[in-house]
Amino acid sequence: MISPTEQPSLEFLSKHFEDFAAHAGFDASPLYERLSYDSPEVRAGNALDLLPGIMASVPEETVLCIFHSFTINQFSSEDRERLTGLFDEYAMERDLFCISIAAFKSGYPQLTLLSYQEGVKTERLLANCSSHGLWLEWLEPA
Repeated sequence: MISPTEQPSLEFLSKHFEDFAAHAGFDASPLYERLSYDSPEVRAGNALDLLPGIMASVPEETVLCIFHSFTINQFSSEDRERLTGLFDEYAMERDLFCISIAAFKSGYPQLTLLSYQEGVKTERLLANCSSHGLWLEWLEPA
C-alpha cells in the first residue's frame, strides 16, 4: 500500500506490475520495457493543491485532458466545487477536456466527458459502466 504522502519508486511500481501480469497470465515484457523508460511522473499530495501548478505547466500548443476514475466521489461537496472552479478558471483562457468515471451522481458508475471549448462548457454522459470493467453500456452513438 502506498500512503498519500510518499512517492512510490519506479522499482516498486514495476515489481507490482510484473507480479500482476504473471498472476494474470500474460507476457508483460513489452509493457515493462516501455515503463522502464517512459514512466509517468507520480506526485504525492492533495490533488486540489497540486493541480493548479500542473495545469499551468501544460505547454501552450497542448490541449489539457484530465482523466480520473473513482476520484471525485471521494471528495467532499466543497472539494468537488473547488475542482469545478479550477476547471472553470483554466477554461477562461484555454480549452480543457476531462474524462471521468464516478458513481456519486447515481447508483452505478458513469463515464462522462466534460469539455470546455472556446469558453463553452459541455458535459456529456457517455456510458454507464461496471466499476470493475465487466460491462459498458454506451449511451452516445459512435
